[in-house]
Amino acid sequence: MLPWITRNLVYLPIQAIRGERVLEYMDDIKRFHELPFSQKREIQWQRLIRLLKYTYDNNKYYRNLFDDNGIDVWSISSPEDFRRLPFLEKDTIRTRASEMRSDYPGRVSARKTSGSTGIPLHFVKDRDATANMDALMYEVYGWHGIGIGDRQARLWGVPLSRRGAIVTTIKDMLLNRIRLNAFMLTEESCVDFYSRLKSFKPKFMYGLPSTIVAFIRHLARRNIDLASLNLQTVISTGEILSDSDRKIIASAFGCSVANEYGSTENGIIAFESPDGMMRQMMHNLYIEILDPDSMTPVEPGETGEIVITELNSYAMPFIRYRVGDRAVQGEPEPDNSRQLPSIQRITGRMSELIETPEGNRVAAAILDYTLVDGIRRFKAFQDNVDSIDVMIETDNDFDESSLDRIETKWREYLGDRIKIIFRIVDRIPPDPSGKLTVLESSLNRSTHSQNNLRE
Repeated sequence: MLPWITRNLVYLPIQAIRGERVLEYMDDIKRFHELPFSQKREIQWQRLIRLLKYTYDNNKYYRNLFDDNGIDVWSISSPEDFRRLPFLEKDTIRTRASEMRSDYPGRVSARKTSGSTGIPLHFVKDRDATANMDALMYEVYGWHGIGIGDRQARLWGVPLSRRGAIVTTIKDMLLNRIRLNAFMLTEESCVDFYSRLKSFKPKFMYGLPSTIVAFIRHLARRNIDLASLNLQTVISTGEILSDSDRKIIASAFGCSVANEYGSTENGIIAFESPDGMMRQMMHNLYIEILDPDSMTPVEPGETGEIVITELNSYAMPFIRYRVGDRAVQGEPEPDNSRQLPSIQRITGRMSELIETPEGNRVAAAILDYTLVDGIRRFKAFQDNVDSIDVMIETDNDFDESSLDRIETKWREYLGDRIKIIFRIVDRIPPDPSGKLTVLESSLNRSTHSQNNLRE
């Protein structure tokens, strides 16, 4: 589909029907980004205070939380005052999402995370918030020459349910993108996708860096020249982009690589600008990078925990939300600078791939799509290609016979030769970073460190 048709006859009319003023907000964000840093910070602070006051007046959960902690939102006048507010934890969203909704008159959309930390979160977003998320995304994609409706090659998962797969296919068609199912990367599927790319002529590629590198390695064995696709850029998301993977991707496609860091809950948190810096998205978010012990802001060059407050989410506010990742704080911007504040790098996030005896690499996110009722958390371990060991936390609704159904579904992707061992445990310990990742694989760590195209 021509990008103009996708933009003007599909995407924008759909957004108008949904009540999402994406183009208007893109203009607002562009003007915001052009302001001196000191003005950006003042606007951001005023929007934060407005959110807090609205939340106190219209959200019973937060009003009780503030009152119980002796917080008078009308007296907050500094970041130090703001840091007195309690954190929002993922478990709170998982168990009390219905209580966290405001008395909000506008339209909302139900959403959920992929469960990359083993616990899917269900929440709602008001349409104004989702419009701002989309507007910010397209504004920063524009830094790299990508616009609404441009053809996209997407290396991502596909829902396992028939309905989910159909919905995804329709969305891809409407949004002018084609997809390689990242849950099952084989040499044959990669070669077939390359043939589709040659005729589709995408402007950019989007996906997990580990998946994109696996795609490159499969095609390298066939001596296929990916630079012939003439991509404008590759957007890497969802994982830490290592220097070695960046070099592999840039060399293979002969184009720039833009690093994206974000979440399903709150959109893009930081995005790489053309100068190579990861810029914080301060139009939509108030971002804190805090020392994990003192919970006070870290100095430039120091590593801290990322805590965000979404400035446009009124129907279900995310205030001081602990996203579970860490980052190294960038250097401060002068007041007269027109740049956004920077993050030196993101640490503590890596979704890896399961390796099979047949030599295939399967995205670990497949685990989340096959969960059944009764399973609270899970984590897989792989130390050799012949087996995977899966820890599972259960609740009272768990039926042990469901493990047979899960194994049958997994084998559609993992094959019959790999041994799958389930272990029901009382508690799965978190990673050293504090997160609960889906997969811990010594195979992927050793392979990932090799800066070449050989497997």
